[in-house]
Amino acid sequence: MATEKTLRCPSHSQSAKPRVNTRRNSDTSFDFFHRDQEYAFKWAKNCCNTKNKTGSIAIQPSSIRELNLHFQLSKPSSGPVLCQWAIFNRIPTEVLSMVYLIFLGGVVGFLGVSIDVLIWYFTLGHTHFMNLSPWIAGKFVLWCLYIVVFLVAAVMITQNVGPNAKGSGIPEMKCIIGGVWLKRYLGMDVFLAKVMGLTLAIGSGAFIGKEGPMVHLSSILEDQLTKRFGVFGKLRRNPAMMQQLLAAACAIGVAANYGAPFGGLLFSIEVTSTYYPIRNYYYSFVCSLSGSLAFLILWNTFLGQPIGTPFLPSEQRCNVTLEHFADFFTSAIIGLCGGVMGFIVIRGYSAIMWLRRTYSEFPLFFPYPYTMAIAFLTGIFTFPFLVGDIISMPSKTMMVNMFDPEFQFSQVSDSVFGYTLQMPREAHYGILIVVHLVLQILTMSLPVPLGIMSPTLALGTVMGYLIATILSNVPAFHLVNVHAMAMVGAASMATGVTQTLSTAILIVEMTGEFQVIILAMFGVVISMAVSSSLGQDIFEVILQLRRLPYLPSLNVSSSVIKARDIMDTSYPIINVATVHVPELMNLKKLKLTASDNDLLSHQQYAIVDQNEHFFGSIPEAAVEMALTRIKNKEISHDQLRSCLEEYSREYNEFVVPFTFSPETTLEQVHSSFVTLRLPIAFVTTQGKVLGTITRQKVMDLAYLGDAAQIVKHFVQKRQTQMEETEEDNTDLIDSNEGLGIIN
Repeated sequence: MATEKTLRCPSHSQSAKPRVNTRRNSDTSFDFFHRDQEYAFKWAKNCCNTKNKTGSIAIQPSSIRELNLHFQLSKPSSGPVLCQWAIFNRIPTEVLSMVYLIFLGGVVGFLGVSIDVLIWYFTLGHTHFMNLSPWIAGKFVLWCLYIVVFLVAAVMITQNVGPNAKGSGIPEMKCIIGGVWLKRYLGMDVFLAKVMGLTLAIGSGAFIGKEGPMVHLSSILEDQLTKRFGVFGKLRRNPAMMQQLLAAACAIGVAANYGAPFGGLLFSIEVTSTYYPIRNYYYSFVCSLSGSLAFLILWNTFLGQPIGTPFLPSEQRCNVTLEHFADFFTSAIIGLCGGVMGFIVIRGYSAIMWLRRTYSEFPLFFPYPYTMAIAFLTGIFTFPFLVGDIISMPSKTMMVNMFDPEFQFSQVSDSVFGYTLQMPREAHYGILIVVHLVLQILTMSLPVPLGIMSPTLALGTVMGYLIATILSNVPAFHLVNVHAMAMVGAASMATGVTQTLSTAILIVEMTGEFQVIILAMFGVVISMAVSSSLGQDIFEVILQLRRLPYLPSLNVSSSVIKARDIMDTSYPIINVATVHVPELMNLKKLKLTASDNDLLSHQQYAIVDQNEHFFGSIPEAAVEMALTRIKNKEISHDQLRSCLEEYSREYNEFVVPFTFSPETTLEQVHSSFVTLRLPIAFVTTQGKVLGTITRQKVMDLAYLGDAAQIVKHFVQKRQTQMEETEEDNTDLIDSNEGLGIIN
């Protein structure tokens, strides 16, 4: 029989303290992310409300394991808790994790194919719906009506079923993998809203992809499968393993979208991680490989193609010899243009979101009118008889045509409402690029599930094709393969927007044209240099616009700034020797920096003894619990101090407070917050608390930019503090003179 651990409440014994036996066995020790601290205290609160016959609280080792699994404690029984999945606990973790990753890859691959099949039928339905009218005007009305209805339905489902389903999903996953748990973001309601809204939005014909939402969907599946299937409960009890599984889920989201295991893995690492443990690489690759294989097998079976067919196949291989300087020069030009156009996309999106936020009360910027306006514009410019039928094609079809050496310009319609226009093909593609660029920027601001990768790749394909076509008219560039340069353009444009280097590998795996890898990498490197020098990538911009608590990289090489410069000295400190109820009531009313953002609600208070020596911390939930117990007369005012002391002692057995010395550099502080996923840290010297550093504070410094701006910021801060001190001294002297203290 399992041994019991006892926590005795002061309400039953005035001399007893709320203590849990601190002996740890190999089967009862556990740890968890700081995101789960609130769950631990909910568990402790449930323990305080559940008493056995002796008036004490019985906590069994099996219940502690259940806390690590569910982060809450069920009502304890008199005997050991029996688990129907206990037999699976005997399976080695490595074997169980491999089985789970392969299973997860198959599920995500099936989900990706299912969404693509539905989108394929919706796209066919769009054309058939337009052809119901024999007149051009009627076709135009039906074409626009189809887009408006589908996009409005996507917005309606997203807002009413799962509001957290809107957007890409990659910025939010960056936060979760970074250690900040976003509440209600990996729930089944978000999953349903994401699937339905994404299918309707892409099926409408808007410039939307599904790679970002697939990353989100795969992460939801990973969380829900381990939660709902007891066979995988052993994996969920291991927080480090859960972190690895989340990283693998992000990789499979991209790999199962394009059938590209290597490119999907590297892309997910670049866009979701600031700090990436190398141990995650193996699990992520196994998961991405299984997902991409499942996707290719199911998708090619649906199309009736050989199983090994790439996602974007071409009828004829692009022969690139790399014997001419013209190939590299053309790739450099395409990379330069890709970086500039990527910056235009990012700045255009930021401008539109600023307008929507500034003029949010304007009726046009309400969700439904705004969606209808953009849907109508999309219908106008994608109408097959206006700019040309290639812009009305899905992103995949457009890229397949551009990558195919047998594709000819004569396949593109260049008539407006039945009247033939005589224009060069370069001008036609120039108009196509402008229209595609504007519509993509507008579509990115819609409140629906959307990805940006597929339309960006399609836009880059047209750009690379156009540049290569123009240069091929020059005698020195007549041997340039325009279709290979279209692939270089796709990779360069995607790099310009996302600032990732893995897009070159991604495009090569999608097409199977491995001869283009050198030219694609050459263009991608140039695009990356141009885009990063002009500004941030699209995901960093979204993080800032949505005020998500992600900790970016710190671009500071100076060691001048220390922990003493950035710490907050006004942070409350609880002295157990002098604490009283009114002081705790005032703490509840304080709005500190760490609690301004609901996503960073990990507020903790430093606990010091009568000599002001720091010996631990206590979360806000424990303070509220103590006040509640006083209100319910479970403990007296005199027992408050010992109660807080014991709460802090037991809490710090599971969550050890992290401390810095005042001389710790800003780079070291930032690295500690990133690698350890800290919500808060304390600055101490010789056992005394000098101040605190919150995650929000480090985020603000990281977003300031380079070292010069940060140093300037602190110089201004010190000057302001000195001026305030001088003003306070002046006011004190004036008041003393008024009282006659100073003659």
